[in-house]
Amino acid sequence: MLLKFISSLLLFFAGAVAGAETPPPTKTLVILFANSGNALMVKENTTMVVRALNALGYQVEFRSVPLSRGTAVIYKEAIDGELVRVREYGDFHPELVRVEEPIATANFSIYSKPGKKIPCAWDELIRSNLRIDYQRGVFYLEMNLKKYLSDRIRGIDYPEQMFQRLRSNRSDLFLLDKQSADNILNNSKEKWDMERVCDIHTAPTYMYLKAQHAELAKKLPAELRRIKKESPAVRMK
Repeated sequence: MLLKFISSLLLFFAGAVAGAETPPPTKTLVILFANSGNALMVKENTTMVVRALNALGYQVEFRSVPLSRGTAVIYKEAIDGELVRVREYGDFHPELVRVEEPIATANFSIYSKPGKKIPCAWDELIRSNLRIDYQRGVFYLEMNLKKYLSDRIRGIDYPEQMFQRLRSNRSDLFLLDKQSADNILNNSKEKWDMERVCDIHTAPTYMYLKAQHAELAKKLPAELRRIKKESPAVRMK
């Protein structure tokens, strides 16, 4: 009788362990990572996204394109969603579904030559006579500056171009996310003679999925929160 009880108990625990195992992913999602060589997400953030989707039965294929092409590429059928977009992005793209849990933090910063007096407010920048560069394709920056484009306010494709324009006195300042600027400054052999004036805006960034993945978008926040709780290293950077 005791032997039968022990056998039943072992079978129960074996079934519980088997049931707790995550099934292998059976579907693949193609997620766009629009950037210009400097990702807004650190390795831990990317790992968090992969783990969350794996837990829900999906493999992930990341594709990278320049920022200036990101919005156009998302509409191709082969793309299922994209990463690191601010909350306001969804207001202009109702055909996409926001995953309601942030995956990373973006710091949008002003850079200029040391000692130059630069205002740290959108209204003052727009009213000033300062020559302003910003990276084309960064939605938050375009949202604030695109309607004011002129010889004084310009969208530039690559951060290095903005660095060079500032050094050669073709601009007074540029706007860029802090992580991309830090990546260039820390890895460049050149001395750029510039400083970060301030962070003009700090915002959480999200994953967006196409409408056919609306149910998945509802499930992902709980998985992302679970992974953040279990792994402090993947919390907001």
